[in-house]
Amino acid sequence: MSNFETLFGLKENQLKSTCVLTPFFTKGMLDSFKTNELFKGNPYSCANSDNLTLIKTHVGAPFVGDAVLNLKNTYCSNIILFGSCGLVAETEILKIGSIVSPTRALELESFSQLLNCKIDNCSFSQADTELLEKLINISSANIETIQCASIGSISLENEYKEFFLENNISALDMECSAFFNAAKHINRKAIALFYATDILGTNDPFDKPSEEHKTAIDTSIDLAIKTIQVLANNLG
Repeated sequence: MSNFETLFGLKENQLKSTCVLTPFFTKGMLDSFKTNELFKGNPYSCANSDNLTLIKTHVGAPFVGDAVLNLKNTYCSNIILFGSCGLVAETEILKIGSIVSPTRALELESFSQLLNCKIDNCSFSQADTELLEKLINISSANIETIQCASIGSISLENEYKEFFLENNISALDMECSAFFNAAKHINRKAIALFYATDILGTNDPFDKPSEEHKTAIDTSIDLAIKTIQVLANNLG
């Protein structure tokens, strides 16, 4: 068994040209993506549909970044990061259940960096503009393009709310900047698609959502998955 197969549960030549990376599977996600058998590696798991490979990475920048780096010798040419995010603030446009796609992600992945307030010289990593444009053009969902920050601590994020607002950061996640940088490193096109589950300072990402919010989130997940499937079909 190859090292890749040990990690992912599939061989390198079994991956599709479009790969969707997700930190965790939501209920019914495998069925919604119309995948076949789930292959379990360690630490990743993979499932193929007709037009894409779905990869569960686990939460965190190191897991996602390493997963992307390991795609270097596969047929994968387009990579999509799919998962949840928090909003910095609610607006008329951005609410729980909103679907967003970051044009770029601020690199705040380090816990120590946040703890020691060393954020002055942070850089942004970038989504692939061509692939992002295709996503927006083919989608029937209302996708907002935003800037996000990938953070290394949920406990510390509230201390930086004013900084996020001042720097036009609309959403927070934990993996996107590493994801974009890793994709650039292996010369692959990459975009991210997130659904908003919480709002900074209003509710915690670990809180059980209200029925209203749960309905909004579930609806957004379904719409986002359909959008990804249409894009994968369009990419061939």
